[in-house]
Amino acid sequence: MTRLVLRIAGVNLENTAFDTDDLATVRGSSWALLSAATCFGSVFCEYFAATGSDDVDVDEIYAGASAALFRIRAPLSCEDVVEAASQLLRAQGDAKNLWPKELQAVLRHLTFTVVAEEDDGRDFADLVRGLENSAAREQYRQLDVDLPELLSTSERVDRLAHGKTDDAWRLDPSFPCAIDNVRPRAEFGWRSVLRPEDGERRAVQDVPVSASVAARKHFGRTGRRNIFYEEHAGLDRAPGFGFSDDFEEIAAEDVPSSIPGRLARRMAVLYMDGNRFGRLRKAFVRQDPVGAEKRTGEFSSCIIAPHRRALLKGLVEACKAADALLLQEPRKRRLDGEKEERQMPVLRFETLLWGGDEACFVFPAWGLLTVLRFLARFLRDAAPVSLPDGRSVPLTYAIGVAICRHKTPIRLVRKLAMELSDNAKERAIRDDERELDLARLASFVDITTLAGYEVPLNGIGLDREHTENIAKEDQPKFYPLPLSDLETILDVLGDIRGISGEEARGIPRARLVDLFEDIRECGDLAGSYLASAKEVQPVRELFAKAKYLRRNDEPFGSEYFEEEIVQRLPAAPLSFLHHVLALWDHLGADEGEEAA
Repeated sequence: MTRLVLRIAGVNLENTAFDTDDLATVRGSSWALLSAATCFGSVFCEYFAATGSDDVDVDEIYAGASAALFRIRAPLSCEDVVEAASQLLRAQGDAKNLWPKELQAVLRHLTFTVVAEEDDGRDFADLVRGLENSAAREQYRQLDVDLPELLSTSERVDRLAHGKTDDAWRLDPSFPCAIDNVRPRAEFGWRSVLRPEDGERRAVQDVPVSASVAARKHFGRTGRRNIFYEEHAGLDRAPGFGFSDDFEEIAAEDVPSSIPGRLARRMAVLYMDGNRFGRLRKAFVRQDPVGAEKRTGEFSSCIIAPHRRALLKGLVEACKAADALLLQEPRKRRLDGEKEERQMPVLRFETLLWGGDEACFVFPAWGLLTVLRFLARFLRDAAPVSLPDGRSVPLTYAIGVAICRHKTPIRLVRKLAMELSDNAKERAIRDDERELDLARLASFVDITTLAGYEVPLNGIGLDREHTENIAKEDQPKFYPLPLSDLETILDVLGDIRGISGEEARGIPRARLVDLFEDIRECGDLAGSYLASAKEVQPVRELFAKAKYLRRNDEPFGSEYFEEEIVQRLPAAPLSFLHHVLALWDHLGADEGEEAA
């Protein structure tokens, strides 16, 4: 009887999950990856039972996101187990019917790495590290996309010739999918159409799409979304509201009149990644080296899973409680040929990625402060992890938020949010890695707003270096904001902006924009309309109050404003003005929400 450890993981996500800008397709891909990882163990046991191998034991060590780890006892070699697992994940032949029905059509379009190593008695952490290294090598041997079936010239001409009477030519596999623009066309998919005569939305099956997109989009638009929130957030399967099917519903349809114009038709993409969860897991497992495997599973199932379940449930409920984040009267439509019309309120919130130590959400731009306030409260009150040396370590996150128009390509915006999260993570782990004190980690958030549809293709670091004169290597010191000080930060920004009815207490937005340009272009205040003492004094006080931006643990502002009114300023004030201007309209929306 061979004892071995098997690891499966969904890979090539850029080409199999986040390769389109269609909400339902992205949602279907990410949820299918999560479902495959969580139910693989039971399906694998059924697979061996169906082949007559009843003496195979499969125990789950942990499962989350798109990866899972299993302990297997079987009279088989590692190669046989890997081959069986790979065949099962391809969902082909008899193995297909072992999966839940809704997953069967999706799995063959996803990419997994499958690796296994025999348990030869070595340290469990070393065994897991070896599996991760093997999986990294295996990833580059996987196909990214389906290969097209190219037609001959005569066949293509023949299909095109029948275009006036026959719609079959639109499924010519020589042409790419209408949604991902890469894979060959294979079938007609559904889309929602607004009928001008009655204002209703109805589903029409006329979009030429690939088999991959058709399967993933269907999976993302069915009742599976309710099952997801039931399983991973503890919500009722019928929570009394529906979920959005496209980004227009989230940020553009029936925008509340109280929302500032600069936030209307804009959405926020939030990506959050746990700070040093891997190192924290190792420290937790070290408490019992003999039972390292058990401790690894406990960290996942008893600490991380309940924490993230409560986080997701609380986040959905916080959004539901905000009137502006519910689309009360969605336009009627029929989904995927169903006859029932959906008229219940729609939650303007969706989960694009979930599991492990990372997550990605999308919601209207005017809901940003609602979401950040919830995260600040939740992480402040969350139970810490107790380590063997007596330390209590909080679970913290690096958060990146990109605010954009609702038609901006979600693929690019998600990457931008991940880059902002990396900035926040670098701020959180600024100490030397060898001396890193896990108990000192804190949650930070970095926010940026895109003016148009263009996303910085060379990265946010170079873009800020060009537009705001802050070196890329210095940006993590200035841009990420400590989430624990969120209310203090908003109070400071509110004083600068001025509250409704008392705008005279603040500084006009136009003046701050001019100040931003003056510093960016000239590096000083000389010659600007702010050169007089009367005009500079409010700005001087403004910077002196901005104690949440720190460098070398000194309050930001005092080192830049001395007795001289006109002086050369370093680039750092631009990061402060960046936050004032980026959150300007959110503070206005926040006032409207509180007033309501």
